[in-house]
Amino acid sequence: AEIRRSQPGARLRLIGDGPERDALVRLAGDLGVADAVDLLGWVAPERLAEALEPAHVVVMPSRWQEAFGLVALHGMQVGRPVVASAVGGLPEVLDDGTTGVLVPPEDPEALAEAVLGLLDDPARARRMGAAGRDRARSSFGFTPYVDAHEALYEELIG
Repeated sequence: AEIRRSQPGARLRLIGDGPERDALVRLAGDLGVADAVDLLGWVAPERLAEALEPAHVVVMPSRWQEAFGLVALHGMQVGRPVVASAVGGLPEVLDDGTTGVLVPPEDPEALAEAVLGLLDDPARARRMGAAGRDRARSSFGFTPYVDAHEALYEELIG
C-alpha cells in the first residue's frame, strides 16, 4: 500500500502458493490494493525466468532464517535488483548496495523504502540488476560450483 501511494501504477506479482494465500488476498483487500496484486501461484521451474522477467525489482521479505536465498538468486539470474530481508543465508547471496538491498526482517517501512528507492531510480536498479547477473554467473554458476566442490574434496582428501 505504501508503494502504491508513491507509484500508483506499481503491481505486486506473488509467485508461489501455500497456506497463507487466502490471508494475503484478504490483506490486499483490507489495504485497498487488491486490484494491484497478481497471485500467480506455483510456477514450474522451467517457467520461472519468464515469470520474473517483467519485474523491476524482485522482493524476498523472508521472516525466517533462509538456508539459501534461492529466490534472490533467481532474481539476480534474470538481471533484476533484489530487496531481501537480512536473515539466514541471504546476506551471502545478495551483496547489499551492489546487487540489491538488504533490510531488517519484519520491517515493512524499510522494505517499502528500499523498493521505492529502486523504482524511483531506474538507472541504479539497472546497475544493481547487471551486477546481480554477473555475481550469479561468477559465484553461483555451474562451473564455480563444481570448482568449489572439487577444491573442497581435494582439501579434505589431501
